[in-house]
Amino acid sequence: MVIQEVIKSLNDNERVLYEAQTASEYFRFLYYSSSFINILKKLNNKEKLNDREWDYLIKRLFLVTCKAIDEEDSINVVDRITYILNKIGVKVFKEDGHIYNECMKMVEFIESIYMEQEINEDLLLGLDKIETERNETELDILLKQHREASVFRDNKDAFYTEYNNSKKGVISDSESAYMDSMDRSYIREKELVKRYKK
Repeated sequence: MVIQEVIKSLNDNERVLYEAQTASEYFRFLYYSSSFINILKKLNNKEKLNDREWDYLIKRLFLVTCKAIDEEDSINVVDRITYILNKIGVKVFKEDGHIYNECMKMVEFIESIYMEQEINEDLLLGLDKIETERNETELDILLKQHREASVFRDNKDAFYTEYNNSKKGVISDSESAYMDSMDRSYIREKELVKRYKK
């Protein structure tokens, strides 16, 4: 699929929404739309989807995945060195001390980038699988992966905002909650990947 052609195939309203929203926002818009809800009902009732419904879903999940990849942060050599030094700092410095906390936050920050890249790779592989096989059970798995990916991205963004605004050397309750939520979403998404037929 060519992304520009898929975007052109959207109606004007959806095209504007797609271009203005984040991957998570666009996925939520889709997930709660009447077309999506009707498809979800069929999946819940173990009904087969028709070609039109498959095309609708595949194109839109492709758009969500492309946008998520486009939003990814990149890791450079300096980031890798920073990551290693902060991993060492977490081992060396006293737990809950100011330096330990700053090291821990930086480790979580960089690990969240790696986790997001892995999740997006999983979404691409899942999309390729359902586009080829058009299996409703595997589609259900991919939709659950997308939900976890959306939760992950929302918590990652919230963590970044809190991290930038928080007091140095302190892990706030909010930061701790966002870090924990990211880790749990990542683990749940990885568990879903194991459910695909080999």
